[in-house]
Amino acid sequence: MDNYYEDKNTGEVLPSDDGYQVAPPPSSYEYDSVIRERKVNNFLSQTSSAVTLEKISYLFQGYIYDQVEKTWKKLFQPIPEDIRNDFLQCLSIYLTDDIRMTRLSVTQINGIIEILIHWSADYLDIKADEKELSEEDMTRIGYIFLSAALIALSRALNGTERDKIYSTLRLGDNFSDYIPKEKESFLGNLFKWK
Repeated sequence: MDNYYEDKNTGEVLPSDDGYQVAPPPSSYEYDSVIRERKVNNFLSQTSSAVTLEKISYLFQGYIYDQVEKTWKKLFQPIPEDIRNDFLQCLSIYLTDDIRMTRLSVTQINGIIEILIHWSADYLDIKADEKELSEEDMTRIGYIFLSAALIALSRALNGTERDKIYSTLRLGDNFSDYIPKEKESFLGNLFKWK
């Protein structure tokens, strides 16, 4: 019995490795717990607010992400830095873990989007003459800004993202098991404020 030892507590004969005790395999509960934690951490790191703001900043600087080559390529003139910073600052309010882990209703999201539309239109009207922005530039800025805000806010629609994460923390659940409970059309209700 050179490669085995007797456990003093249970009396079981267990394998050893050159005099070192081999740890028993983890229980299935411990394994499931580790896997769930890794899934949640992976999901959170891929969807983090900081990563999203960084991507938006690249878009404002005139870059487009090439999916084939997995690199950022410059295609447009960058938006002036002070305008870019003002829009990123405004977006950073809504691109937080606090917002995405809440339960916002369609009405709340529509109200926030209405505020952002008015703010961005007023801001761009003021800056257009000052920075000599073309209508194309203003449309591009507005599109990037409002699309990013809408996507960020829709992640909090009725707690969808929060519920996905919490569902993975329960034994046996995973992301693919999650089915949203909301049955009304989000896009159909988006423009009720108009």
